[in-house]
Amino acid sequence: MTNSEFIDVNLYKVIATNVTTTKLSGGNFYINNAGQQCSIKITTKIVYIDGNSVLVTEYSGCDDSPRQKTACSITTASSDCPDGDDGEVAVFNRATVRNIKKKLDLEYYTPEFDWISSNHAEADRLNNFIKDHTVNGVLDSLAKEFGLKALEAWMDGYSVISITPLVKYPVGSDYDSNYKKLTEYLKNQLPTLANNTAIVNAFKEYTNATTEQIEQILKWGDGPEIVIKQLESVSGHFSEPNTLEIDIDLINNLENSVSGSTYSESLLFFIAVTILHEAVHYGDFKYNNDYWTGNYPYTNEEGWRFENQVYGGAVIINEEGEITIVPLN
Repeated sequence: MTNSEFIDVNLYKVIATNVTTTKLSGGNFYINNAGQQCSIKITTKIVYIDGNSVLVTEYSGCDDSPRQKTACSITTASSDCPDGDDGEVAVFNRATVRNIKKKLDLEYYTPEFDWISSNHAEADRLNNFIKDHTVNGVLDSLAKEFGLKALEAWMDGYSVISITPLVKYPVGSDYDSNYKKLTEYLKNQLPTLANNTAIVNAFKEYTNATTEQIEQILKWGDGPEIVIKQLESVSGHFSEPNTLEIDIDLINNLENSVSGSTYSESLLFFIAVTILHEAVHYGDFKYNNDYWTGNYPYTNEEGWRFENQVYGGAVIINEEGEITIVPLN
C-alpha cells in the first residue's frame, strides 16, 4: 500500500484495503435511512487482485445472528457482534446526502445519488471534505472536481486513500478560472521538473529534502499553497509555514500573452524559476528548520544559490520577456 496522502483516484487501483467498521462500547445506534434504532453489524471487506489478475471481494466478520434478526428494537446492542479492526462507524444522515447532492450538482435517482445513499461511510467522508472546502456556502471548484473524481472512483470499485488533499490555491479563491494558463502549467508542467537531475540535486543540497519530498512539493495538490498578490519590487516571496507568493503583475502578463509565443514561453520559464526559488525557502524552512531572512548577504541566500547552481546565475526577465543570467560573485 502507498503512504501517499493524495492519490490520483482515476489511476489508483486497489491492491488490498480494509474498510472495516467497529462496534461502539455499548448501547443503541442510528444507522438506517428511516432513523430507526438498529444494532451495528460489523463487517470486514477486503478487496485484492489475485494471481489471475482478478479483482476479488471477500467479506468476513459478524454473521446475522438470532439477536441481530431482532434489529430495529430498543433491545439490540453493539455486543451482538465482535470488534472489527481499526475502522469506523458511519451514521447515515439524510442531510449528508442532500448536502453532497447540492454541492456536487447531482440529480435525484441517478446512480451517483443512489450510491451515496447506500454507502454511508464513504458519503460521510465525502461530506466532511465538502464542508471543509466550502466558504460562504460555495464549494471550491477544485474541491468539487476532486469530490466528483473520488465519487466516480468509489463507484468503480477503486479505493480512495484520502479525501483531504492539500489544494494548490487558497480555498475559496477563483485563481483556477482567472489564471487558466498558470493553472495548466502548475498542474501539468511544474511536476515534471522533479525529473530534472540538476534541479533535484540542487534542491536537495539547499533544503535537505529527499527525492520523494521534492516530488511532493512540486506535485499539484500536494505542495505548498500559492498566493497571487502585488509584490511591487520582487517576483516571489516565501511566507512561512507553507505559502509561496507570486507577483500578480507577472501572472497577468502571462495570462494576457499569446500562448506558444516566445514572450509567453519566457514568462513560463521565469515563473517556474520563481516558484522553484521560493520552494527552496519552503523546503529549507520545513526540512532544515532554517531559511534566509536577511541575516546574511543575499549571495548566500539559498534561493539565489540554487539558481546559480542550476542556471549559472540569477535569472532575470525584462518587460519584453528577454531572459538574462547574472552569475553571483
